[in-house]
Amino acid sequence: MARSSHRTSSVRQLYEAKGTVRPAVRRSAAMCAVGDGRFLLSGGAGDDPDHLRSDLYMFDTRTRTWTMLLEGDDAKPFCLCGQSACCWRGTVLFFGGSTGLEYSNELFSYDLRTNRWQQLATKGPRPTPRYKHQAFIHNDCMYVVGGGCFKPLCEDTDVHKLDLLTMEWTTVATKGAVPMARVAHTCAYDSTDGGAVYMWGGFTAGLQCLRNFYKLALDTHTWTSISPPRDEVSPSARSFHGSVFTRGCIYILSGSNGSEKFADVWRYAVRETPPPLLTLAARAVLANSSSFSHAARVSVSFGQDKVCSSTPSRTVSSSTSTSSSGSSSGSSSGEECRRRHSTDAMQDDELACAAPLAGHAVPAWQQWPFSGTLCTEASTSLRAPLSSQQQHQAALLSALPQELVEALSHMNALADRIV
Repeated sequence: MARSSHRTSSVRQLYEAKGTVRPAVRRSAAMCAVGDGRFLLSGGAGDDPDHLRSDLYMFDTRTRTWTMLLEGDDAKPFCLCGQSACCWRGTVLFFGGSTGLEYSNELFSYDLRTNRWQQLATKGPRPTPRYKHQAFIHNDCMYVVGGGCFKPLCEDTDVHKLDLLTMEWTTVATKGAVPMARVAHTCAYDSTDGGAVYMWGGFTAGLQCLRNFYKLALDTHTWTSISPPRDEVSPSARSFHGSVFTRGCIYILSGSNGSEKFADVWRYAVRETPPPLLTLAARAVLANSSSFSHAARVSVSFGQDKVCSSTPSRTVSSSTSTSSSGSSSGSSSGEECRRRHSTDAMQDDELACAAPLAGHAVPAWQQWPFSGTLCTEASTSLRAPLSSQQQHQAALLSALPQELVEALSHMNALADRIV
């Protein structure tokens, strides 16, 4: 428990906002990335579920500052609890949500350039009123997936599509392994290969939290169930969590199962992105040079043995997938962990899912560490003078192409940004 508190505190300090303007604490708010490192926060409820947060904020991740855009009566008509928010062509589209007593299926738009909002008229069969659904933009259409009036109102997960050019709703007839209806789930959108959305978790009409995982192919409207191998770890059943798709991976974080709140992050590798050629060349240098191996070892440290016990191994062998820092084999386990870090630390270039070395496989689900000990030697290890026993390696460094040296320095500097 103390370790979790320390990790959460470290993350909070790292992303602490600047300035005096900050949103009040809330739940079931809508968040939406709007470009240029900014995201919008709207609505939600306070400690009292009936106390709606009628306000709209912008957060700039580059300056770490909040800006209040609207509040009170100026935002009350469209800032609800459990609504969705999607950015399209300079406007943010808000759909659905709840006041705590009533549920909505109205659509509002907020113009980022003029700081004005309006209710939009649509044609066709609108989705039923709902909250805690999911929405995303694909090919100038807004999709709405699932949700309900606290509980889902239908048997299967329903999908609706709004053509944003004609403003007409249609009900999407999906096929395949159609999942049961749910509320408070997440959908992570992948724009590649015809478009797909990955749905995880939520709860059913019987208030049962789910841990099943589905993919909806948007070109064929076909659902596929993604079942992990029997012996593979995966996130526990939950709802009211968050998710995001970036660089070929889905990240799932936090949530609750009704009796327990989670403070964890999980990553699912949808596809593997081969690392740059310079990264591969750098690995070869590290593998054949003790001095560079030492530099890589000290550049990133997540508590050494602790990472081996909390993060699934990249290797296929089950014998290296777990270790205990307090067991009698701690010394050998720690050495194995440090040995793996000398090459594996370079595999997640810019936190992307890099293709593993030959003979290795990346597990589908990995529990992502919240924080770790970031060594200050990372940015200076390549510039530090070599010991007398390593003088013969100096020629290797001087003979390397300048772009490779810069790549090595860049990869070591990545340790300063890993959380």
